[in-house]
Amino acid sequence: MFTNINATENLEQDFETLFFANLSFLESVFEEDKIFLVNEDTMDKIYPPRKKMGLNEGCLKEMLIPFKEGGFDYDKDSDKFIERLERCIEKVKGVVAVGLFVPKLSEDLAEDLGLSKTRELIFICPERVNSWASKVKSNFNRLSVSSVKKIVATKIIFHELAHKYMYNPSDGDRYNVIWKNLIEESLANAIAFKLLSNSLNSRAVVSRAILEQPFEYRQYHWWLDYRKSDFIGFFEWLLFCFEPFGKFDLAHIAKQWKFNDTFNINKNWWFKCRNILYYPPFYRFYKEFMKYLIEDLIEDMTSGKYFWKIISIQILKQAVL
Repeated sequence: MFTNINATENLEQDFETLFFANLSFLESVFEEDKIFLVNEDTMDKIYPPRKKMGLNEGCLKEMLIPFKEGGFDYDKDSDKFIERLERCIEKVKGVVAVGLFVPKLSEDLAEDLGLSKTRELIFICPERVNSWASKVKSNFNRLSVSSVKKIVATKIIFHELAHKYMYNPSDGDRYNVIWKNLIEESLANAIAFKLLSNSLNSRAVVSRAILEQPFEYRQYHWWLDYRKSDFIGFFEWLLFCFEPFGKFDLAHIAKQWKFNDTFNINKNWWFKCRNILYYPPFYRFYKEFMKYLIEDLIEDMTSGKYFWKIISIQILKQAVL
């Protein structure tokens, strides 16, 4: 289905059935001629393992203790927290790329691989997909190796397509700024998990596969049940309002993240959605926020990076406290 450049193995036979059956909104960014199968050496040339950086969980717990004991003032402490976050970055050992979304491939590497296209490419290493799937399979005696390989391969490609769906050329530092990378990787995994959640087997396999990924990737569950977050009320209402009964529209959230915006609120939307605030558990928060000019507050708190910084802090607090 995809273009094999130099991979020594292939993706599992009939994998396309599962892939296309669950592609959903990612179909808008799927292009067969921009997904390439490569071997391990080529994958490491595109993305050397030494470049992989991540967050140290022990460092995070230590850093969050003062905020836990003294309370967290989101207006005053958000930027301070993000600055301190840089201290917890470390090299991730023993992790190699299985799939990659590459916004722009170098001309030299494109020439070596015989590629005429250099932008928004996806690379998959079948050898590593199959190796990862074999490890996951050891936890599922009732499933065949072939089934697990199909699910793992689909999860990996959905994750990379989600990166492409969220790609914004004007935000070049997205993969190098740690709090942005946390949102990007966790949200991409949440999308992959959600698209494969129709089957209990797929849910179980994807969940188990993610457990072997670095810290940022494992925080996908926050997007699937944000209500466990301690920062409820106002933000919960904003998210709740888009898809009632506590569910996220991940496609919408991902598109907003792409443009580094949040909800593009207007007055008509506000008056229509405000009625939700008269029902528990939102009413007490509505009363509290009324002492501020709530329309102005909405505009300030849901614009640009401020909102996303708070989301990244919430993901971290839920993960380590």
